[in-house]
Amino acid sequence: MADYRLSRLALADLKAIALYTRQTWGLAQAQQYLAELEEMILRLASNSHLGRACDEIRKGYRRIEQRRHVLFYRVRRSSRSAQSETVEIIRILHARMLPGEHLGEE
Repeated sequence: MADYRLSRLALADLKAIALYTRQTWGLAQAQQYLAELEEMILRLASNSHLGRACDEIRKGYRRIEQRRHVLFYRVRRSSRSAQSETVEIIRILHARMLPGEHLGEE
């Protein structure tokens, strides 16, 4: 399994998703939905090319849908080992959000 990390913005996205889901559908639903997002992140760490490339949005980015959200990520190779890689979750956006407006320059 590859390592994974969440960007500062992805962490903020998760917090916003948790808050909105809890306020709208309750604590149990929020916990379930966050668990599903976490499971998807772990699946990506196990199979980093599970999502599809979205170079039209940003070169090197990949995306995968999880219910109503889209996880945008990239795979970074370790400088120490060609076999080692890290999945970096860049953003977790609602499917209706325009990625070009939320995936700015680094």
